[in-house]
Amino acid sequence: MAMNDQGLLADPFLSNLPNAQYLDLSPHAPHVRFHHPTEGRKSPCRLARFVFIHDSERTPTPPRDMAGFVAWAAAHPGRMTHPDPSNFMGATFLKQALVEMAPDPQALMQPVTDQACARQTAPPWDWYDALRPNLWRQGQAFPENKSIQQQLLNDG
Repeated sequence: MAMNDQGLLADPFLSNLPNAQYLDLSPHAPHVRFHHPTEGRKSPCRLARFVFIHDSERTPTPPRDMAGFVAWAAAHPGRMTHPDPSNFMGATFLKQALVEMAPDPQALMQPVTDQACARQTAPPWDWYDALRPNLWRQGQAFPENKSIQQQLLNDG
């Protein structure tokens, strides 16, 4: 948003996208990024969700949600991992946990305060504290990216 505030971004382009006809470009549509209006300078991507992969022969009934991973990982220590959180996909894994476990997901669309942040992030951090010791390499190291994680899965 600082770039926009300093006039460093190009003119709005959203309505000029080839698939703009499929977007809700009405004035009430929530074109925001981290609770800041994008003013037509960003293509919407807010429907992205993290996707889980597993080997169906080894794990015929995987967890169906983030909460289920704690018990599964405890029963199968070292068999689960995620990309390094410094990587987009690793950060997305943690964001997915936040979205699923925040007491008030709508609060995630509001400006951040210290109190709201502490309240919304406490459940996912408690969950991750329980999950992490049972991850691959006891959660002390992570695959660098999704390609390396895929290779780990391929290698069994």
